[in-house]
Amino acid sequence: MSLLNFFKALNEKIAVVAVLAMSSMACVYLFLFLSLTPLIIPSTQTLIMYISSSIIQLVALPLIMLGQAVLNRNAESRTDETHDMVKEELQVLKDEISELRLMQIKIDELHDMAKNNSCHC
Repeated sequence: MSLLNFFKALNEKIAVVAVLAMSSMACVYLFLFLSLTPLIIPSTQTLIMYISSSIIQLVALPLIMLGQAVLNRNAESRTDETHDMVKEELQVLKDEISELRLMQIKIDELHDMAKNNSCHC
């Protein structure tokens, strides 16, 4: 694995973990706590504004977008795989139905032959 691929995989892993962490109730409570902190400690308002405008908006949003793109790519891959498996299974079922129809034709022929032979007796 090249160094570039290693960093790409690492970045994608970090983005997915970040998306999962930021989509939790713990993160909601953390952001709620941060937003209410200036009401209790007014001197923290500048710091909270910096955190929300710089870190959350400039770093977290692109990180979330990348994580969502990775998760969507993985979901699309699984969907394609499932679709292929369903198509294969459908073909197996079609083949089995064709075999059953041929068997039914042979059974009907045998039944007709048996019926004709029993009438001549």
